[in-house]
Amino acid sequence: MKALLNSFFIGALIFRVFHLTMPAAIYAQDHKKNPEHPENHEHVDEHTEINTEHHEFKSWRIAGGIGISLLPAGNHDSDPVSVLAIPTLGLDFQYWFNPKFGLALKNEFEIVTYVLQDENSSELEREYPLISVLVGIYKLRNGPSFYLGGGIEYEKNKNFFIVKAGAEYELEIGNHWDVTPEIYYFNKDFDFGGVGLTITFGKRF
Repeated sequence: MKALLNSFFIGALIFRVFHLTMPAAIYAQDHKKNPEHPENHEHVDEHTEINTEHHEFKSWRIAGGIGISLLPAGNHDSDPVSVLAIPTLGLDFQYWFNPKFGLALKNEFEIVTYVLQDENSSELEREYPLISVLVGIYKLRNGPSFYLGGGIEYEKNKNFFIVKAGAEYELEIGNHWDVTPEIYYFNKDFDFGGVGLTITFGKRF
């Protein structure tokens, strides 16, 4: 009999706790699902505001990186080579008029000395050239950017006019920072053409 009373008492207590907590659980579930609730609107608005801030358009971008330029036929460390592999350091300054169109000043510093050899087997020494090119950029929606432009390669022996065309793809990593791989074609003085690969780390503001 005592065990029966104890079981009845425990059952009544469980029912009472369930009875008290059930309305709160139902209210919390409705509060979460009901988009009309004012507090939910406040939460959605704050979330939307954060996303809007994250995706806010920024006109300026600065990026620095490393790369390699490949030129055919030349001389490196007194050894003739069929392809010159030239390591580079880069620094870009970009201004975007809107999400599709922009201008960029692309600068590269070639961090080796080498000798170019033209079709007539003439040689031209290059000592740490500095390249500065102004390009126009067009960006596809959610896709790569393409650019084209011209500039000057500064070097103590002889300056070159240079044409450059390429493509790059920004991979956002948060807070308007990005990692951007790039591939391009260039031609120096319309005599020495080559290709380059670069990876830059950029910041929009």
